[in-house]
Amino acid sequence: MGLPASLRPRRTLALPFVLVSFPLLWFVMREAGIGAAGRPVTDVLPRVVALATVALAVSGVVAILVDAALDIESESVPSWVRPLVSPSNGALATFTAVSLALAVYIVAGSLVALPGWFDALASAIGVVIGWPLLLVVLGTYAVGNAVPTLQDAFAIQVALVAAGVALSAAWMLLLSGWLAGLIVPGDAVRTGP
Repeated sequence: MGLPASLRPRRTLALPFVLVSFPLLWFVMREAGIGAAGRPVTDVLPRVVALATVALAVSGVVAILVDAALDIESESVPSWVRPLVSPSNGALATFTAVSLALAVYIVAGSLVALPGWFDALASAIGVVIGWPLLLVVLGTYAVGNAVPTLQDAFAIQVALVAAGVALSAAWMLLLSGWLAGLIVPGDAVRTGP
């Protein structure tokens, strides 16, 4: 399949899109300082929306290019990889719902004080979803303490955080497929392109 065929929506676009968009959106939120005290939302929000739009557009282009270059058909990959390469309708719906809930939590948490019990629950869910990022960050601290010169290597830190966020997004996509399969038995099997 060439580039023109990759322009139509396909399940194989989901993983590369997620692996690029989540780290980019992570850095957009970090750079924008949406939770910074004393900054009015009206000053921050237009910049966040503009940068997030660019991040999503770049992610879409990268996903299309990766899909065209790799030309992966779900039947040609091992069965344990299929939920990532070709997620089911339920997996995509669950992943989208969880992603939107995370976005609402991040934005709402920067605008209003959320109840402590809600933050505790969100933190527990965050650990389940974000354990790959947590391991990468802890590993970065360990390596940085063992080799102090690496603490100043900003590019390495950015690459490691991006890798951790991407791994967490892939893990969340996999969890979404499992959850969808539990809710609707047989949903782990994809239907259609």
